[in-house]
Formats: sequence, C-alpha cells, structure tokens
Amino acid sequence: MIKELTGKHVLFLFVAFFGIIFAVNARLIYLSQSSWTGLETHDAYRKGLKYNQQLSSSEAQNTRGWTMTLVKKTDANGQLMLTATPKDKAGENLSGLAMSVELKRPTHEGIDKAFPLKETSLGVYAGQIEKIPLGKWYLFVTAVQGKTILYRSKNELYLK
Repeated sequence: MIKELTGKHVLFLFVAFFGIIFAVNARLIYLSQSSWTGLETHDAYRKGLKYNQQLSSSEAQNTRGWTMTLVKKTDANGQLMLTATPKDKAGENLSGLAMSVELKRPTHEGIDKAFPLKETSLGVYAGQIEKIPLGKWYLFVTAVQGKTILYRSKNELYLK
C-alpha cells in the first residue's frame, strides 16, 4: 500500500538530494586540491608572445646541425658529475661557449637545480652538483655565445 506524500517526505528528499550533491562536491574538491602539485606556467602571456621567436631560434639551431654528447656519473657520495661535448656539423668540438644546465623535477616544484658547465679541455664542458633525489629529472642544456642562445636541448635523466 502506498502512503501519502507529505511535506515532511518532500523536505527529507530535498535535503537528502542536496546533501548527497554537497558531499560528492566536497570530496572532489578535496581530491583535486590534495593531488595538485602546483606545476604551472609562470608568465604564460609573455612566453606566448615570444613563441614565434623561439620557433625561429629552433630552426636556426636545426640549421647549424650541432649535436651534444652528455655523460653522467654519480660518485659514492651521490654527487652528480655531468660532461657535455657539443659538436658542429663536421663533428668538430665547439669551444668558447657558456654552457649551463638546469635540472627540473617533472612532478615536484621547488627542488630544481641549476649549475654552469666549465670548459675543461677543448670543446669539453664539465660540472657537478651536490646530491639530488633519485628518480626522473628533465635536463635542460643551454649553450650561449655572447647574448645569443645557440643550442638548447631537453633530455630525460634517470638517477637510480
């Protein structure tokens, strides 16, 4: 037998419906905020304005035909030593560049590292950095002459 639908029943159904909506929304908000790593693009507008300049710089780099050999070593203390050897189209080592390295963690903010590479012999650049956490890193290598960036590469680095 079906009971009569009263105001109390309607009020209960109304409160239950919106209570469930509120609880699900609160859970989704909590999950989204607790899982966000904080990675974002700073100055997205300005970087967007420089996009065409970056494309032409990339084309010029490809035209040069430079290549880079990177060798990583980790000592017993966990110190990372990196050696870079840039070569031109003819396979000759390139000398007289200002080389730098940036290590960026793809999953975390605030533990990025940067260090210069010094020319140790003709066209061979080396540098080292204190112990860094194990795992996946993005390794950005930049070669500059004067104020012009001549070479830039992004590599994945796995430290075990």
